Amino acid sequence: MELHQVRYFLATCETLNITKAAEACNISQPALTKALRLLETEMGGPLLDRQSRPMRLTELGNHLKSKFRQLNDVSQEISAQAKLFSNLESAVHTLGILSTLGEHRFLPMLEGLQRASSGISLSLKVVPQSHLVSYVRSGILELVVIADTLSCTDGLEVVPLFEEEYFLGMPPDHPLTKINRIELSDLEGVDFVRRIHCELNDYMDSLFTQHAISVKNRLATDQDAIARKMVHAGLGLSIMPESVCHGLSDFRPISDTKLRRKIVLTSMAGRKLSPSAKRIKEVILSRWQETRFAT
Repeated sequence: MELHQVRYFLATCETLNITKAAEACNISQPALTKALRLLETEMGGPLLDRQSRPMRLTELGNHLKSKFRQLNDVSQEISAQAKLFSNLESAVHTLGILSTLGEHRFLPMLEGLQRASSGISLSLKVVPQSHLVSYVRSGILELVVIADTLSCTDGLEVVPLFEEEYFLGMPPDHPLTKINRIELSDLEGVDFVRRIHCELNDYMDSLFTQHAISVKNRLATDQDAIARKMVHAGLGLSIMPESVCHGLSDFRPISDTKLRRKIVLTSMAGRKLSPSAKRIKEVILSRWQETRFAT
């Protein structure tokens, strides 16, 4: 199996059209078709149902799609680091950042890192929590900034950075904006924008079930910027951490439910850090009192 075959397959997954996939990969259609056929031979079966209109993935193709995407991500990460290393005489390090962490929270930290460690070229990997935990456990990343939950930090070394509250994000003209104290029961029947990548989803689902509250999950997205725009446009309410709420005209706490998360700097317990990772960790912790990830 060749990495270019994986790239061609992922491009075809996105377009579900051989011609468009070939254009996206800047190769001829016959070349892309040949590469896909070879990949299917190596995988032991068809990945694409070419007879359906529009074309769709087979069961095997659906099963392997996420694994191919992870392989492609790792390949791109290795290539990016290799290019940086070959062009710079300084150390290169990739820091994992939780995708639900508002940028105004981590940008001051990055500014501090640049000032204090100018010899380190920093690359950011901003992805959902599950990916970061997988990367740090497998050794792909040494340091990641994630939310501390018992289900994912077992066996990891965690250093607390800050805590933040979750709020209910609302459009400016929503009826709940006129209520001084919003309670969980007030969410009954509301249109809801579900943030697919939110670490709180399982807990909120159980909370809604426990209190017999039914929300209408009309829209869902894994992009916080889009979720904010959906809320602002009046398409629904959404539960968001404080750092993601910036830009919304109205967001309030749910008064009878304490929703908070602890953001931590995480590495694999017992694993020796590289010099660059060790320096980054030292700078983040030493500058914490100064920067406080201020808004």
